[in-house]
Amino acid sequence: MKLTFNRQITFPLMLILWSFLAGYMFKTIDWFRLFPQSKIESHNQNTHAANRSNLTQSYIPKGLHSDLSGRFEIPCPAEEDAIILVGFGQSNSANAQGQRYESNTNKIINFYNGRCYPAVDPMLGSTGNRGSIWIPVAKKLQTDKSIVIMAFGVGGTSISEWLDQNKLSLFYQANKNSLKTIYNNPDYIIWIQGESDKNTSPPVYKEQLSIWLNSVMQDFQTATILITGTTYCHGVGNDKIVTIQEEVAKDLNAIYIGSTDKFNELSDRYDNCHFSAQGVNKVSDMIAESITTQIESASRTTK
Repeated sequence: MKLTFNRQITFPLMLILWSFLAGYMFKTIDWFRLFPQSKIESHNQNTHAANRSNLTQSYIPKGLHSDLSGRFEIPCPAEEDAIILVGFGQSNSANAQGQRYESNTNKIINFYNGRCYPAVDPMLGSTGNRGSIWIPVAKKLQTDKSIVIMAFGVGGTSISEWLDQNKLSLFYQANKNSLKTIYNNPDYIIWIQGESDKNTSPPVYKEQLSIWLNSVMQDFQTATILITGTTYCHGVGNDKIVTIQEEVAKDLNAIYIGSTDKFNELSDRYDNCHFSAQGVNKVSDMIAESITTQIESASRTTK
């Protein structure tokens, strides 16, 4: 008796059987490639991995805020569509303020480890788990562009530690490389540091600060460098160090924002060192006004 086969059924069955055998023998079949969305997601993940500088392979300061819980990634805006701010130094450039802030918009962005997130305190990339000055600064800038903030301040650090090739210099280089995977030409670099150096010899501090900021300027040659006069903490400041910060800014053709030491009322600093909501408002006003002046000046020059 001859066996009869339904060709319409047999051929698909044979094809499926051959596919499974080939996949088992040669390990070459990727069944997820049948689904276009899976291919897109895989491509995006690989692209992120290729373009991201991994900060975890660098020196990591104690207390660095890197918790992504509750954060969601958003596309990073194109460089020409954004104002790129880089803020660092010690605790008053980090997450040490008395009140936390959030942007409530995807137009103010926290750049961290090669990716972008809606900005919310504590800012990813800085030490501490309290608030920062950066979201208030961004909110006070009058612009239609997105504002991308990279903040990597480290509390309690001296200028000599930032110059240390085995510690914070490595941390700085890793952050610089991470930023440049997407934003090669940030607009503004804001340096806020000095409390840990209020007892440093003024000539030594001037030499170290000049070396450090000159190096930063070489790394970001198209950026405007802004420097605060900052030393006050726990009731003590040093006017000589503040004067040096202003002198170094002028020597390097950077922008001296002004002294934050003058905001030293009890209502300005919740612990007599770091800023309360009132102090943040005053400091962010000063920084935003300085940046706005630079934006307006650049706008007049291009007209």
